[in-house]
Amino acid sequence: MPTLAIRLLAHPAVIDMLFASQPRPLSLHDSPLHGVGVRAEISFEKDDVVLMESPLHFLQTMPNRKHCILCATCLRPLGNMSVQLGVLQGLLSRENIHTDHAEYPPLPEEHRVQHASQIVPCTTGCGELYCCVECRDRHWTAKGHRLLCTGSISEDEAADHPLICFKVHAITTNEIFLMVAEVFASMCCQADTLISTGMSAHEALHTCIQPLSGYVRELWWKAAVPPKGSKPIAFRNSLKSLVSESWSLLNDALQLQAKGYSAVLSEEYMSRYELYWTVCLVTLSFCCASHTNGAVLLAGTRIDQDDRHVRTEQCRGSTEELCGILR
Repeated sequence: MPTLAIRLLAHPAVIDMLFASQPRPLSLHDSPLHGVGVRAEISFEKDDVVLMESPLHFLQTMPNRKHCILCATCLRPLGNMSVQLGVLQGLLSRENIHTDHAEYPPLPEEHRVQHASQIVPCTTGCGELYCCVECRDRHWTAKGHRLLCTGSISEDEAADHPLICFKVHAITTNEIFLMVAEVFASMCCQADTLISTGMSAHEALHTCIQPLSGYVRELWWKAAVPPKGSKPIAFRNSLKSLVSESWSLLNDALQLQAKGYSAVLSEEYMSRYELYWTVCLVTLSFCCASHTNGAVLLAGTRIDQDDRHVRTEQCRGSTEELCGILR
């Protein structure tokens, strides 16, 4: 049985949290070859579930959002298999799925293999959907959606609104900025809560960033590999400019400077976590038949992420069309 290594879990506090109330199938291991990781302490058979957890942060790409409707908090596919097939066929969309999904009954014997989720929309009508009220509320508070929701922005405000401007910039340059924004918004919400209890802004922010402080974070433009044929200096300068513009827009949207958060959630901090999320991001293709609540890792599964080139998928269209995608 090969050693199972999950680098992202290689922290004692994470291991304690995940297996506090059950026998520990995994333990920390410091390998001379691979560094710190975790390894299996018991034998696993193929397809055994090793770990199940909800994702901390993730990004569902814009093209994938059109073809697969997932819970914005836990990634669970929404509705039954017929609903997901309706989305793939273009018969259902984010705009009508929560009202029209009843017209798509489960497939024969589908109840034997999966449990269909609810379809709960964001209360503002922004387009985000959830598998339950609990996920909706958690996304609003703990995940920072209350700071990134566009549902309350009127059509007259949209063209010049800081949040819309940031999201349009992210979609047309590098949509991973959307996930960085969720990280920042989540930290802002946590900091707001801690400050309301009497904690200072400085202490609150450092408490919020602590869970991610153990990761190696190089500046994006120093670690990113230039595409073949490009000039390294020009490539690095373009990334610096991209981060600077994105942070400036996000600063306006989240009011980082006004709240006193910009000293920690700075342009440099964004750059270091831009690299972290770029390296860790796995673009997932969700199968309609795989209705799982959270992320499931199977024994024998291996995910390689060797391509460190920065890839930007352009989203062409007018500002009005892009705002329509966001609303």
